[in-house]
Amino acid sequence: MVNFKPTDDHVLIEPQNEEQKTASGLILPTANGEKPNIGHVRAKGDKALDVAVGDKVVFGKYKGEEIELEGVKYLVMRELEIAGIIE
Repeated sequence: MVNFKPTDDHVLIEPQNEEQKTASGLILPTANGEKPNIGHVRAKGDKALDVAVGDKVVFGKYKGEEIELEGVKYLVMRELEIAGIIE
């Protein structure tokens, strides 16, 4: 559990580094150090109604503010910046 409580409709997301694989199974590194755009919601504000803690979400590549808590990098963004929930 993260010791951070977002305010309003903000959410705390732990980005997930997705490995890209070719059809033959080769793992490709992320190009040019691009930020991942998939992550898990680790905390949310009281007005963030459409997501729950633990949801796997998709968001824009350049959305949110980067913060570091206890050595882990997170993104803080408004719920509106989340494009969808992966089920």
